[in-house]
Amino acid sequence: MLFQYLIVIEPLGLLYGSAGRFLSPENLVGRSGISFPPSAATVSGLYAASLNEEAIASLKIAGLFWACSQQPENFYVPIPFSSLVKQGEIHQLRWYSETQEWLTETGESVSGKFDKGNHWIPINSWHQPEKIYQEPWEFLPHLHPRIELNQRKVDTDSTQGSLFLENAVQMHPDACLIYLSNISLADGWYRFRADMRAN
Repeated sequence: MLFQYLIVIEPLGLLYGSAGRFLSPENLVGRSGISFPPSAATVSGLYAASLNEEAIASLKIAGLFWACSQQPENFYVPIPFSSLVKQGEIHQLRWYSETQEWLTETGESVSGKFDKGNHWIPINSWHQPEKIYQEPWEFLPHLHPRIELNQRKVDTDSTQGSLFLENAVQMHPDACLIYLSNISLADGWYRFRADMRAN
């Protein structure tokens, strides 16, 4: 098997996924600096501190997924591309080689508008998804003025802007982040973007 280990990361409290960018009249993209959830490449940094170069070269990590803390083995994955969601219902698409097109379960062409956004399903229902779930985190941006380094007043330097957006993330207390790996990671406390525990 390619992935033999399940990495469970349980965040502690409020997370700061990334520091937002300075806002100015030219840059009003509020969430452009967000980098949450952390990618599999970021998780590899946990290994880099404890493995030799040969082991790191063979390291394979997949994710991000999430799970309920009580059932990490039945983690949630993004809905497959062969499934579309319309008004909360999952529609399975099938490839028809005769007509060389993807059609619905009833053999009809795909038409109309489908729900956008992130939809997740439990890995145990991958072949027959019945219900979709939303990710268990929400972004809590905090806008505050940029303070000058040597004085307690707002920095009005026009090159950087005077407002700073800090991107915090709050996860549901019963949820955890999941990654898969081919190499084990020792249980313990790790500094991982914010204070989190990895098992």
